Amino acid sequence: MDLHTLFNCFIVGGFVVPVLNMVTGVIGGALGGGTDLDADADFDIDPDMDIDPVPDMDADLATDVDPAADAGYGKLPVNLMTLSLTAVVFGAVGRLLLGKLPAPWAVILALQAGVFAGFLLGWFVIRPLKRNRPYATNIRALRGQRATVQLEARSDFTGTIRALSTTGSLVTYDARPVEGVEKIPVGTEVSIVDVDAGKGLCLVRPLENREEQK
Repeated sequence: MDLHTLFNCFIVGGFVVPVLNMVTGVIGGALGGGTDLDADADFDIDPDMDIDPVPDMDADLATDVDPAADAGYGKLPVNLMTLSLTAVVFGAVGRLLLGKLPAPWAVILALQAGVFAGFLLGWFVIRPLKRNRPYATNIRALRGQRATVQLEARSDFTGTIRALSTTGSLVTYDARPVEGVEKIPVGTEVSIVDVDAGKGLCLVRPLENREEQK
């Protein structure tokens, strides 16, 4: 394989791999009937950072996390996005330099440019976003709280609810009805009866009367 083809492969791969990752995550969620997908599916693209495969950009589905333990707080996050940008920049710069500089220098400079681009994305974009994620300090603290159904929860399908986290932010959590309740429609006010911290899942029941809803 010549260098021209190699650089083209890096460019194409840098664009295609993230798209395929997301598509397979969404398809897997549909075929799984709504079963729990822990990204940072969510699709899990980052050893330090979890992201949900369902593109709910304003909420985190995996909430039983200790923020202090998140390795991304103190170091550069290395995930699929930073690696993809590195590959694209490496290929693009390599193609531009190929023929203008000796091949070894073109490869070295292209690699430096790619790594630098990945560093900038991780340090100035992904790292600050991870610091601002509205995680609950402990999902167990949600027991007894009220929430609103955002995606219909059924006995055979994991929906979502939105509730106040312990930090005071509105956060989306996975949810299923308690035993005996078949489904809970979107917009229903519910009470969080119990939580499964291991799965990041809340068990909820509808508020049955106005007194409960006050």
